[in-house]
Amino acid sequence: MSRLPDVLDAPAVGHASVLLAPAVQALVAHQPPTSLAHQVFVDATVGGGGHTLALSQALPPSARLIGLDQDPEAIERARSVLADTHPPVTLVTGNFGQLGAHLDALGVEYITGGILLDLGYSAFQIRSQTRGFSFQTDAPLDMRMSPTQPRTAADILNTWPEADLVALFKTMADERLARPIARVIGRQRAVAPIESTTELAKLVSKVYAQKGLGDKQRIHPATRVFQALRMAVNDEIPMLKTCLEHLNDRLAPGARAAIITFHSVEDRVVKQHFRHYSAPCLCPPGLPVCQCQAQPLYHKPQKPIVPGPDEIEANVQARSAKLRVAVKR
Repeated sequence: MSRLPDVLDAPAVGHASVLLAPAVQALVAHQPPTSLAHQVFVDATVGGGGHTLALSQALPPSARLIGLDQDPEAIERARSVLADTHPPVTLVTGNFGQLGAHLDALGVEYITGGILLDLGYSAFQIRSQTRGFSFQTDAPLDMRMSPTQPRTAADILNTWPEADLVALFKTMADERLARPIARVIGRQRAVAPIESTTELAKLVSKVYAQKGLGDKQRIHPATRVFQALRMAVNDEIPMLKTCLEHLNDRLAPGARAAIITFHSVEDRVVKQHFRHYSAPCLCPPGLPVCQCQAQPLYHKPQKPIVPGPDEIEANVQARSAKLRVAVKR
């Protein structure tokens, strides 16, 4: 078996990696270390570096491990965290939506071992005084994972038509008060641009209070609006869908994908993708006989893995996480 005790004891790196042991186990526990030799693994969301470090500790030195992240600050932090790993980690600044191009640039045709995607945000990003990912810190409404992204959250809030904001809050975050929130945003920006995280959070909280819902929320009223804005700024769902399509072609038979989601929108995308491509028939509903002769790309997915009570108590950010694992045929 692979060296899972090392994974379970992986040191903290300033960020609590969610579902760390189950994610690494999903990629390596099914094989002895000798079978992992020379296999290619990818952590496509290095973030705080915790999953990458644990995965490296679970692999033999002859394996190849690639770490990808679109946030250049995350890559720079990871260089010190992962400096002495064996196997060494090849770090690349880039979005997992361009996974195929990054693999081509590294001369990698197939991911023969497995790939990990953690779709959450790192503690470093949440605590940043300048990035604006969270209403817990007063910061400019930026929310870009990469400085190359063309628009900020403030750009969206202050320029999109109210109808587009309503659609964004509904589709990306299931926000039930999307319409009154967009209306309040429209009125406020007509007076002055909305530029800070605390200003936006207060506007959303005011809407909930006016509806008599301010004290009835399990989460902060602004949580879903911030989620929707982050997703729009960083094109998260289009990038995720593109990455999943790349996996259809770039995962070798037997290779695994372990994907950690944190809300229903992205989890639905992952679940539906692997369900679709593991189905024995892709014909339109209603045909009496299968005519597509499709060959499933993946084994039938299992139920997602969720954090236990101890992990949730230690890290409240884990409460909504789900780990889905797919195995290529």
